[in-house]
Amino acid sequence: TWNRLWSRGENQDSAYHFATSEFTGSFFTPQNPNDWCEGFSGVSCGSVNLTSFAGMTGVRFRFEGYNANGNNIYIDNVNLSGESSNESPVAGFTVPASNLICQNTPVQFTNTSLNNPESFTWLFEGGTPSTSTLASPIVSYSSPGTYDVQLIVTTGLQSDTLSQVEYIVVNPIPDVQIATSSDTVCLGTQINLQATGADSYFWNPGPGLMPSDNNSVSVSPTSNSIYSVSGVTDIGCVNTDIISLSIINPPAAPTITMLDFILASTPAQSYIWYVNGVEIPDSDTLYWQPLYSGNYNVRIYDQFGCTSISSPYTVNWVGINAIPKQEIRLFPNPAVSKFKIDADIPMERISVYSSSGQLQFSKSGDFKSLEIESDTWSAGVYLVRIKTATSEYSKHILISAP
Repeated sequence: TWNRLWSRGENQDSAYHFATSEFTGSFFTPQNPNDWCEGFSGVSCGSVNLTSFAGMTGVRFRFEGYNANGNNIYIDNVNLSGESSNESPVAGFTVPASNLICQNTPVQFTNTSLNNPESFTWLFEGGTPSTSTLASPIVSYSSPGTYDVQLIVTTGLQSDTLSQVEYIVVNPIPDVQIATSSDTVCLGTQINLQATGADSYFWNPGPGLMPSDNNSVSVSPTSNSIYSVSGVTDIGCVNTDIISLSIINPPAAPTITMLDFILASTPAQSYIWYVNGVEIPDSDTLYWQPLYSGNYNVRIYDQFGCTSISSPYTVNWVGINAIPKQEIRLFPNPAVSKFKIDADIPMERISVYSSSGQLQFSKSGDFKSLEIESDTWSAGVYLVRIKTATSEYSKHILISAP
């Protein structure tokens, strides 16, 4: 609140005539002593009695000039005179919300001491710095807890001490962490980022991520990217965590080839086979024995879990010879512990494959009858391939559990 104590202005009353130079149409700049208030104009400088303000603290003085869009006003050689106070200094200080201070957050201590002390000695328990001689220092606290503060003010031989016990309450910052399934992301896939450790969150914008106040977000970065989230406690303490995600290109699309009626994939870490778009159960194998006609695909995965899928491979069993009953006989079917193959013509090679494409049995020679032990085989459907001198035949046999 400002109180006007003294004024002078341009009017017809010479007592208040404040001109220090004759009228001029150019900018006025004082050049000699006659251009000031005690100059040839006969106007004396102003003097203000400040007795009514004696003993007050925080008194300020303001000078205002009004030139009505005319020339400049110049102020110089302002003197403040009187007797200095002999009152002892009184220590005092404040901080904003001393019980809502956060760990590692700078705290501004404001000196409110009375009677103009000449020196200050601060002691900050648990603070950095732990001492200071500044009038209004800034301190931070690295550990949560409750701490004392002391200020000693001195003028000449007089001093005063203010000790505030358990004055500062330092609250912990949240242990904000970003959790995710992996810090590597397959190109073209989405990954979830989960923030924990605080009461509320704010995700800073990043590649493919708009600002968000959810604790969980999903991103699909197209290049190596960094994401950050700020977590806030209920009283306003803040901490931040960041995560770097590396992009991995997916493996090249696999190709399917057929070897002796067995489908083979390009080698990879793992596999899933499909027929007509439907996943085949328990098909994690490099080879696959197709049991019927259809369009087959294989999806491969590398060591990072990145995936790609092949183009369809069409299997058409039309044109593959079935076993003529009058020439080759396969019995019993289903079988349990063994089965037999009899032929009217010599057989050169017999091969048996599991449904996953693994070779279960193979024998070459020149024979018309062969008994095959199957008591150690897993129950399931097997493909029997028989080669004669003139043709190749295929037949499925079901091995039942004993």
